Amino acid sequence: MENTITSISSQNVWYQKQTTTQRLIPQDLAVQNPRDKVQFGANGAVSQDQSMGVVLDRAMAQLRAVVDDARAQLGLAEGDVPDLSPEGTATAIADFALNAFDAWRKNHTGLGEEDARKQFAAFIGAAVDQGVDEARGILTALNALTPGVGKMVDSIQSMVHGRLDDFVKNGLSRETSAA
Repeated sequence: MENTITSISSQNVWYQKQTTTQRLIPQDLAVQNPRDKVQFGANGAVSQDQSMGVVLDRAMAQLRAVVDDARAQLGLAEGDVPDLSPEGTATAIADFALNAFDAWRKNHTGLGEEDARKQFAAFIGAAVDQGVDEARGILTALNALTPGVGKMVDSIQSMVHGRLDDFVKNGLSRETSAA
């Protein structure tokens, strides 16, 4: 049986070079070129570990592509290390969300300023809650949602909502950090 395997990105080759743990995929099965063809079973049966290795390599390539895209959209250079403390994370989320207010406001010109802030905060607050729920689902699937991590997520969500409440009362002047 012959299958064509296409790599999600060229990052897969980088990942293979950077990995320090023992690889589960023999080199004759590893994708070296996005257009490589692999014959499964040509050199004997493919083990479950080898099959999972192929799947994990592809998943890592996709994850790296998503991270690189997010990094680019947030304007983070390759070497930049974001503040991952709960406060830093909440600040980054709130700043990112609140920076969208001016664009949102252009599409809602019929509202008074306070009503616009309330509606925007409700809209963004719902999006934040959806994102938190999705993050919890991912962490649960990875068996990484420990009680401590859950408290940290709750804290971040609470801080973001606090910033949104402050935005409704006071506008943008105080909450957004210098970008």
